[in-house]
Amino acid sequence: MDALAELWSWYERLRLEPGLTVTWRGPEPDRAKSSASLCAEGAARVAELIAWESGEAQLLLGDVASGEVTDEALQLTDPDALAQVVGRLRKWMFASNV
Repeated sequence: MDALAELWSWYERLRLEPGLTVTWRGPEPDRAKSSASLCAEGAARVAELIAWESGEAQLLLGDVASGEVTDEALQLTDPDALAQVVGRLRKWMFASNV
């Protein structure tokens, strides 16, 4: 699986979601280990998913009001694994803060 290309594909979809501001940071040249990230920002929550070409990933989920952030290391073995992580990101962003 090309984790960075798959992540770009998800970025293209998520940036069309109403209520979200989604940004992309692509691979930087001359890095030994290429990575890319997408960051989603809403009124009350933020999330960032960083993926490396090796399939390693990091998911950060933050609550703006409390300042609480969770940080999870993941391994993306196939497109379905990435889809599940993006699903968690979306669920976090759109979950009620009540």
